[in-house]
Amino acid sequence: MGTNATLPGSLVINLLHTLPGNFLALTPDLQVVIASAGYTRLTGVEKQRLEGSLLPDVLPASFAKYCALVQDMATEAVASDEEVSRLFCGSLDAGASKLDQEPLWRMSCKQIVQAEGQVFLLYTVEDATGVHQGEEKERYRLLQEAGHLIVWDWDSKKQTTWRSDGFFSVLGIDRAAAQASDPGLWESLLHPNEAERVLKSIRGAFAEGDSEWQAEYRLRHASGRYITVADRAKVLYSNQGHPLRMVGTTIDVTEQREKELEARKLNQLLNSLPGIVWSSDAGGNITFVNQALRNLTGLSLEQVQQGEALDLVHPDDRGSLASLQDVCEAVFRVKAGKDGYRWYAGRSVPITDEDGKVVSRIGVCTDVHEQNLERLALRDISEKLQEMLDALPIMAWAAEPDGTYTYYNRCWWNHFETSDENWTLEQWAELMHPEDRNRTVEQWAESIAKGTPYSMKLRWRAHRAAPYRWFQAYSSPVKDADGNIRYWMGATIDIHEYEEAHALLEEKNTSFQFLADVMPHMVWRTDAHGFHNYFNRRWVEYTGYDVESSLGTEMWNNLLHPEDQEQAQRIWTHSLEAGEPYEIEYRFKRASDGAWRWFLARALPLRNAAGEIVQWYGTCTDIEDKKHTEQQLESQKQELESQKQELETINQDLDRFVHMIGHDLRLPLVNMGALFDALTENGCFDAADSEQLVRHYRKSHKAMTTTLSDLMELARLQKSAQGNTTQVNLRDAVDEVLESLGPLASSSHAEVSVQLDEPESILYSKANLRSILHNLFSNAIKYRHPDRRPQVEIKSSWQEGNLKLTISDNGLGIDLEKHGKRLFGAFNRLHSHTEGSGLGLYIVKRIVETKGGQISVSSKEGYGTTFTIKLKPMA
Repeated sequence: MGTNATLPGSLVINLLHTLPGNFLALTPDLQVVIASAGYTRLTGVEKQRLEGSLLPDVLPASFAKYCALVQDMATEAVASDEEVSRLFCGSLDAGASKLDQEPLWRMSCKQIVQAEGQVFLLYTVEDATGVHQGEEKERYRLLQEAGHLIVWDWDSKKQTTWRSDGFFSVLGIDRAAAQASDPGLWESLLHPNEAERVLKSIRGAFAEGDSEWQAEYRLRHASGRYITVADRAKVLYSNQGHPLRMVGTTIDVTEQREKELEARKLNQLLNSLPGIVWSSDAGGNITFVNQALRNLTGLSLEQVQQGEALDLVHPDDRGSLASLQDVCEAVFRVKAGKDGYRWYAGRSVPITDEDGKVVSRIGVCTDVHEQNLERLALRDISEKLQEMLDALPIMAWAAEPDGTYTYYNRCWWNHFETSDENWTLEQWAELMHPEDRNRTVEQWAESIAKGTPYSMKLRWRAHRAAPYRWFQAYSSPVKDADGNIRYWMGATIDIHEYEEAHALLEEKNTSFQFLADVMPHMVWRTDAHGFHNYFNRRWVEYTGYDVESSLGTEMWNNLLHPEDQEQAQRIWTHSLEAGEPYEIEYRFKRASDGAWRWFLARALPLRNAAGEIVQWYGTCTDIEDKKHTEQQLESQKQELESQKQELETINQDLDRFVHMIGHDLRLPLVNMGALFDALTENGCFDAADSEQLVRHYRKSHKAMTTTLSDLMELARLQKSAQGNTTQVNLRDAVDEVLESLGPLASSSHAEVSVQLDEPESILYSKANLRSILHNLFSNAIKYRHPDRRPQVEIKSSWQEGNLKLTISDNGLGIDLEKHGKRLFGAFNRLHSHTEGSGLGLYIVKRIVETKGGQISVSSKEGYGTTFTIKLKPMA
């Protein structure tokens, strides 16, 4: 049994008012006494609606399951006098719509007995969805341990004050050395300038009979510095109105007040800046403007929030000002009194939370009037220069010192068939030939880093569907008097026709050599008489001989395995003389390790226009792995043949075993039953236990007969993996099985539900399908729950060409944790109150898996069982 503190009711109630968290104080019949602010926020139900009402009456109907669980917890907490905890999955927000993911809540309920004998329950709920499980429940304890929360209780009658450990940790006081319960301890720590004010406010609360008191003041820390605290308390009065107790909490708010001071200083700093500073919320609503904007426009913050500042922006520039709601810059004109419009450059940046969500924006606007006038003058000159560059027949461009492209002439845009001026180097690089892309980008980066001229030949295409063309790109840096790069000027010239002619000439000289060297085979060539005059790189790497040492007719034969030399020479000589293709398998020695490896050698003659052989081209392909595989396959073939013979012997023994069961055992068992029936009908048994012995005999005889039948069925399954397959109508099979179980189903009053998807037929063994259904149906009825009518449900559906069957019942269920591993084993029986051999589920599993299917089970003891079977149609 748990132990509950017996506390004065008023003390408990007032202490609960000061605690954080999501909790309710309930009577055993769920009438709400206290609802915390956290709980009202959590559920969205007002505090005044909750308190004094029954919880199920004020929560929506959708909370019925939740309220029932709370009632169960309350009943158990009162009965056991222990804290009761439960988990609940679902939304606790009465106004929320359906969530994508249901939250998980940890709920607890504890009985509290007041000194007056009144009983109520403290019910708490906390979010247990993720890694912050238990955060609300632990907050009070963690705050005390961290020293941020002080709980205190002043007793007027005893003139003592109880203080939590937080009081001493926050103020750095040694509890053992201090007079912990002395009320004067607190007064001695008050700041001299605030002591009278604080004490006066307490006396004033007493005089007015206020039930609550709060104040903010400074207390002296053990180090000598003062900290700022926020104090809040409940006041308890006697019937005569005299204060009896104060129960309260004190929080250290020093850091918070320091931050507020820093914010005021920052506000003063922003107001002293000559530039305009503003901020807005995530929706774009202005929340702050500094003094500079008010001085320029004469508008207040409220007027700016109402949109009056926008009226002072030049009409042609108001569109660009709207873009300041994103991360960008904008230049615009603002009317500045008698001076007319002045140019300003504005920039805004978003402020995001830890999840990257924009929560506010900060912007700065700087006066750039003179600079912008100069920029407009330079723009006229730039436009004339651009006209000149657009007239050139080559692609011209310009870039910043860091390589950022800033200009392309018309010839460039015409070639690439685009007008997007924001293309980057990465986008242009995507149109480069993959073989040229990296070296082009790397060379350009090197030129930028060193400030040296750039020259590169590369292939480019106008768009993804266009062919590549060759270009020659040039670029030089333009520097100022101090040698600093001001910008880059470049030109790109189409040289495709020249490159094509040059490449065609190079291709004729290198194509064969390249092709031969990249092949994984050894490539060789001879003249018409068999004199070797070429070998590729693979030959050199494998044999260890260079091309010069391998020329002629002798070296080749010297590299062959001694056992292969004579045959290889004979076949090669025949091919040379007859002009027929050459093909042979032989072994070459590898130079790196001296290993002999098998190769397949092939060669074909190259003939001239007259049909005469001018050269032979050949290859040698490494087939060592193929040879090993062939040897392994041959060994596996022999092993499989041996296993096949052994299995045939086993099958023959199995046939004899089935025959023995069917004739040598079954017939005597039948005769024994008949003889015993005759004996019991005609005989006279005087012994007192005769009837019991007869029942035992009949039960044993029936169990033996059933076991013998199951063994014959098992033997039949092991003998034949396929069975006689045909198109079996599933509904007909179900009806036949139910008809065969008629007496059993009728006596148990079983309800059977059949829901089958089209098509209802499957290519399968009819006998095997009936065996599956019979075993599962009969089990569902035999192992029915004694307290309810048996219900059996079969459903079918098709998934990826396979038939899925689910057979569910509401019977006794199975403890899978205990019996799951042996559930489908032979001769395993989980219940003893019914007859059986323990082979039924074993036979079902063998039938299903032998034919490529799957079977699984889910069950809860006392509630029922579901078998899920996937049947693969037989070919």
